Amino acid sequence: MESVGWRHALAHCAWWFFHIAGVVAVFVLPSDLRIGQAVAWNVWLFSIVLSLNIFAHYAVRFSDPGWARPPGSIGKPPAASSTTAISPHMPQFNAAATDCESATLWTASSTADSTSQLLCPQCGCLRRLPTTTHCRYCNRCVEGFDHHCMWLGVCVGARNHHLFARYTLVQTTVVLLSFHYTLTACGRPSPYGYIWAYAVLTPMSLLVLIMSFLTVIHVFLVLTGQTSRQVMQRIRWSGRGTRTGAQQPGVGRLFSPHPSLGVVLQNGTYLLCGVRPVWLVQGAWLHKASGWVEHVLDNRFYSCC
Repeated sequence: MESVGWRHALAHCAWWFFHIAGVVAVFVLPSDLRIGQAVAWNVWLFSIVLSLNIFAHYAVRFSDPGWARPPGSIGKPPAASSTTAISPHMPQFNAAATDCESATLWTASSTADSTSQLLCPQCGCLRRLPTTTHCRYCNRCVEGFDHHCMWLGVCVGARNHHLFARYTLVQTTVVLLSFHYTLTACGRPSPYGYIWAYAVLTPMSLLVLIMSFLTVIHVFLVLTGQTSRQVMQRIRWSGRGTRTGAQQPGVGRLFSPHPSLGVVLQNGTYLLCGVRPVWLVQGAWLHKASGWVEHVLDNRFYSCC
């Protein structure tokens, strides 16, 4: 665990180093942050977005990802997860496995009551959700486990996945602004030469692609109420079915459990505001609208999924 602590500390220092280096680069280059009629407006915009990025970073870093608790402990109820509402018959973990992270999945033929109160053989915590997984870095079980982020030094789970998606969104905005300001410096004379602007632009372009992809993926996961581990498990199951000759689901069903429109709107509200309005999944008009959308995507003439 000490080596993991050092990794987290080094990753935290690296995060600050790259951000400081990026800020210095865009301010040293002859970009719109130094030259032009809207210098003050650009500086204020970049400063506000950068401040929001730092706040979002530490909001995730010090958040509770959804730690599972030992049996008999008095605490909060299980972490809210729209995945269980979408797919109540998800496969459960085998309690006989020796490692939660490598636990094999068995087809759930029993009721939800008989699959509750499962204990983790590593930390002894209750696995009250099918998506509860043991993190080998934190040595604790996390409900709705998605992944462990070394840059943030914390797991991403059911209680902070929306915070992580917000952070990636703000971080992507910072990278896009930095890319824009670096691009404005490429056509202007500079005592450092044009080569420096293009040298900074190259890694910025790569970061834009990486962060945009990461943001789209995690916003999609939060809106559909699932984790990246569930998607990967679905892909692995699809591969096994291909080898056995079983009929495979379409691409859409492989990546999404097809939640209702109300659940997507509820998860979107949770992503933006941190609350899940109940009326969004209880309105009759939303059920009708969800049926229309599903009919447009999948009908007897064609199927987008």
